[in-house]
Amino acid sequence: MSNLDLELIGKRIALKRIEKNYTQQEVGDKIGVGYRHISNIERGNSNFSLELLLSLCDVLDTTPNYILLGSLHPNDKTKNIVDSLSLCSENDIPTITGIVEVFVSKANK
Repeated sequence: MSNLDLELIGKRIALKRIEKNYTQQEVGDKIGVGYRHISNIERGNSNFSLELLLSLCDVLDTTPNYILLGSLHPNDKTKNIVDSLSLCSENDIPTITGIVEVFVSKANK
């Protein structure tokens, strides 16, 4: 993983963990590692295996593409938005819908 930005990867992992209201300890317990290892990953201080990445994605309900890359389509903002929406929780959908409706109404004026 030397070509990947471990700090950004760690921030995305921390963001998803916080969105799920998990502590580092809870995530570590679910995937069989200590909370310190999760902390080190989130701060970009530790590499991790593909197996651990897949376990994190399963627990955090996300994709390896999001964790590693942040987005899948660097030249297609529409696809990035769709991908990002698929990562949102059901609780976020009404808020997102409201925001989109505001933008659509402005565009139609």
